This record gives sequence, structure tokens and C-alpha cells, in this order.
Amino acid sequence: MATYLLKRLLGSPFRALKTILTLALLYSLLLLFAFPYGNPHRDRLVFQLSRPFAPTPATVDHWLVSSPAAFPVNWTTDVGIIVKTGYGTQHRVQAWLDAARDVESEVLLIADYASKPGQEFRHQGKKLEVHDVVGGMLADGALSGKDLTTSRVAKYLSLDRAIKAGNSMRAESLSQEFGWELDAMKFIPGVELAWKMMPDKKWYLLLDDDTYIVRPSLSLLLDRLDPDEKHYIGNAIGGVYGRFAHGGSGVIISRGAMRHLLSPKNEKVILAAKKESVTETYGDRMLALAFLRVGIDITETYTRYFNGERPITTKIRTDRFCAPIFSFHQHAQPEDMRATGNTFREINTTVRWLDVWKMCGAPSLVGWAARPMVDGWDHVGRLDEHTYTAKHVMKAEACLEMCLRRGKECLAWTWVEHAKECNMSPWMIVGETAPDKITGVNFALAQKLAEECT
Repeated sequence: MATYLLKRLLGSPFRALKTILTLALLYSLLLLFAFPYGNPHRDRLVFQLSRPFAPTPATVDHWLVSSPAAFPVNWTTDVGIIVKTGYGTQHRVQAWLDAARDVESEVLLIADYASKPGQEFRHQGKKLEVHDVVGGMLADGALSGKDLTTSRVAKYLSLDRAIKAGNSMRAESLSQEFGWELDAMKFIPGVELAWKMMPDKKWYLLLDDDTYIVRPSLSLLLDRLDPDEKHYIGNAIGGVYGRFAHGGSGVIISRGAMRHLLSPKNEKVILAAKKESVTETYGDRMLALAFLRVGIDITETYTRYFNGERPITTKIRTDRFCAPIFSFHQHAQPEDMRATGNTFREINTTVRWLDVWKMCGAPSLVGWAARPMVDGWDHVGRLDEHTYTAKHVMKAEACLEMCLRRGKECLAWTWVEHAKECNMSPWMIVGETAPDKITGVNFALAQKLAEECT
């Protein structure tokens, strides 16, 4: 009987396949609803089920540049910027403010220390105090009991004692030693403070003190999204068991998402996240988990517009040549941030990834075939799992030929003379001085991609 019913259910091979796929989908949906938000198995299901239905990059690019701005943003009144700094990196803040001096948005500085009276920063003619959101969690009782016995809290207290004692050298040394650990404790109380102090904003940008936002490019997106919907947007990273917006690339949170996350009914979620911050390694991942627990998944549609590099090391890839770029990161030194501000601050039009190449002074792609090699430079940059290194390459000319033969897999190449190695990458960077190296790009491919942008 069972065999007969099975044959009737499956029928022809086509019907069998259709039935199996339908059952698999139903099973996945049942599991999706069975697991709570934030459960790693649910995260994996969401990641896998969303892939086939995600819009293509070309579709999203077209939507950004051609659809009407249904929700126009006034950066002065509609955007609140949360800048996350620390005692050991406070020297970056003034450079960030200088680079963003054209931005009239309200700015909130959060850290693991508080500025003293008379030592505030200034922006748009107003004083900007630094808020110690880590100490705030201790003061308001969010951390208690076993939380107070953790090594991270002990480290914060040792830093706080050094600061209050006026021992700046000791405080600086401690911050350099473990300041990155305290960073995870700033995210949740930071967004909570922003909602309290800037409740009338449509959008909230959570940035590191070494992150630069390309305002005209980001406006393309914000002008087209409803701020009262629950948007948590950024450069999605992490495995299938937990995707989160990379903090250094910039995190975008809508008014709707902030209102929902910080509503009274979710107080337990916020409190749990604060307690977890004393052991969690990555604060940006913890923020994503808090959003997940209240039913808000990261929006990955716009991931490729965010960038985690400085302009000269930005990886201009074939799949985003003509796409807008929203951010730059890793401005470790104040002069790096000021240089980026000087390059991009006065730009009032959308900046694309390819534009970074032109604006930062890289050689023109036009006529590159006549001078295909640059001595003492590097257009590949840091090597990783996406690059390919060929050994025993005796001449730069051979490296160039190898790159051209690899087609779209090689957009730039660098020959290392002393090692006789040829490094090839699926991106190109503006680069910088690199003794003992000769570099170039796949000029035919680069020119073809550039022509598609016009």
C-alpha cells in the first residue's frame, strides 16, 4: 500500500522532482519558523533561501541611478552620525571632523572615556563632548554581578583610574594594549544614546573614527528608502551562521529599525546584549545579533557599495567598476583622513569605484598599451586567497603576458624582481611606491569596463 501511494505521489520523473523540491521548500519554511531569531540554524536557512531571489547587481545599480528619489534626505536635519572612538585613538577625531567639515549633520562621539570640560571637540561651531558609553553601562546598573568580575570590565576600570589620576602615559599605554577589546562594549549603548539624544533623525550612521563616508554616493540610496521601514544596512561579512555589517565600512540604521530595536518591549534584548559585550569579540556582530533577536535581518543588497579600505588601497573589482562607492576605512593616521577629505569633500556628484582610480592620481587607462609597465609601484596590493602568484617568472614582460592570458581573472599584476614572482589579482588599486616591483593592469579589460560606465 505504501509503495502504491508513493508511486501515485511521485508519478513521472518531472513530477517527482517537482514534488521533492516542494517538500524541501516546505520543510525549510517549517524550520525557519521553528527556530527563533538569532539561532545559527535559522541564520543559515535565511542565507541560503535568500540567495536565489536576490536582485542582480546590475538591477540594483540601475534602480539607484534611474528611480525617483521618493524619500529625499536633508543631511542637516535627517541624518545623525555616531562616531565611535577611544582614548587611544582620540587623535583621529579632529581629523575626522576636518575631513567632514562640509557635513552639517548632528554628530555624537562615543568612547571608553569622557572628555573633560574645556577639552571638547568642535564641529559646525558647536562643542562636541565625548561620551563614555562603557562607563555609562556600569553607572546605570546594566552590568552587574558576574559581569563586573570579567577581565574586560577590569581592564576598563584600570584605564578609567589612569585617566582620572591624570596619568596620560599610563592611560595611553593601556588603551594601546586592550582598547580594541573595549570597542565591543560601545555599540549597543552607543546606538541607545543616539536614539535618546537624536530622536528626530530619519537615518543613523554608525562609523569608526577612521571611516569616511562619500555623502553624494550614499545619498543615492537613502533618498530611495523609506526611513520608517526597518533597515539595517552595511558591508555584510561573516559566515552563513551569522552575517553582520562590518563596522569599519559604516553601518546604516533607519529610524524604523532604531525605534523597533529600542522600544520598551525589547528592553531584555538590549540588556542581554550589554551583558554579552563583556565577552563578545566583535561589537558589530553583537549589534547584528541584537537586531536579529527583534526580527531584523541585515540587508545584503547593497553590500558591494561599502568599502573597508583607504582610497589608494581600495580594490576596484570588475563587478563594481561603474557602481557607486559609499565609504573608505583604515585611515590610521590623521593625515590619511585629511587627505581623503581633501580629495572627496568638494565632490557633489556620485563617486563610482572607477572614479577612485582617476581622483587619486593613477595613470589614465587611455593609451595604457603604449606604456604597459610602471616601475617602483604596485597596483595589486595585499595578497589574499583571491590572488594568484606564479613562481620563477624571470621578467616583468612575462608577468604582463600571464595576466593578459588570465582574462577577467587578472585585472592587475605586479612583478617582484628579487623573488622572481608574478602576483595577479582580480582587482586593481591606485597603489603606492613599492621598490623592487614593476606593475601594470590588464589594459584591454580595464578599458572595456571603463567604456561601459559612460
